[in-house]
Amino acid sequence: MRDVRFRAAGDTALVVEFGVEIDRGLSNQVLSLSERVRQARIPGVTETVPTPLACGAL
Repeated sequence: MRDVRFRAAGDTALVVEFGVEIDRGLSNQVLSLSERVRQARIPGVTETVPTPLACGAL
């Protein structure tokens, strides 16, 4: 399992980093997290921003 890092991004966002090298498995993890956060309808989370290495939540 890879190390996952949680980072604050300004006052209202969170970035979850999955790694430093792009690969299909990592990208699938990012997309899965993004979809699960959307489906959870967490109060205050208005959107997710998946990238090849990380997922941001605003």
